[in-house]
Amino acid sequence: MIIQISDSALDKYLRKLVKVGYIERTTTNTSSVKRVDSEYRVITKLGVVAPVINDTKYLYDPNTKLQYSLKTGEILSDKERGNQCLIYSLSLGKEYNFLAGFKNRYKDVHPELVSVEDWYEHAKKLIKRNDILVYKLKEIKKSLGKTRDLRAFSRKLADMGIFNTYEVFESGIRRMTADKERMLMHEDILKKYESAVAVYEELYGSIILGKEMA
Repeated sequence: MIIQISDSALDKYLRKLVKVGYIERTTTNTSSVKRVDSEYRVITKLGVVAPVINDTKYLYDPNTKLQYSLKTGEILSDKERGNQCLIYSLSLGKEYNFLAGFKNRYKDVHPELVSVEDWYEHAKKLIKRNDILVYKLKEIKKSLGKTRDLRAFSRKLADMGIFNTYEVFESGIRRMTADKERMLMHEDILKKYESAVAVYEELYGSIILGKEMA
């Protein structure tokens, strides 16, 4: 009633919650009962965050940090591991499939990263760099508030070969400091903007990070 989801998708999700013992079906399972008329009862304490199902094998509960086998309904042991990409993605504050996509994006660039833990640590550092960069870009934008000052600095970056044209940095800094839901920048792009920040700090002095970024 409050989200858009098909009856079949909801039915599959509920069946998986039944499998791990979160809810139970109270409606008698007969051919005369329509799926949409099925009733369920909660039989265990549920948290505020919905359990995540990434594939047909595992269910992960972000509230308890536990992962279940959808084959047996049992909690996975440390040895069984389960879907580690899912767990680490949520630990990063991202969507459940973030780390798997991140690995696929950079696997040719970083052949030295082998385990999921390796990718998690790398992604965490990159996210931190990304957040610090955006913070500093906001300070640069504030400092060079006048359009002509920002454009002059953008032209300098283009003359130094950091960006192809001044429009790239000028439009980029406006876009990245305005986006509320920022995508994680590609490493090559991140390096270019970090170089731009280094030039600014050489000319105007270091940008002091706020407490939230330190």
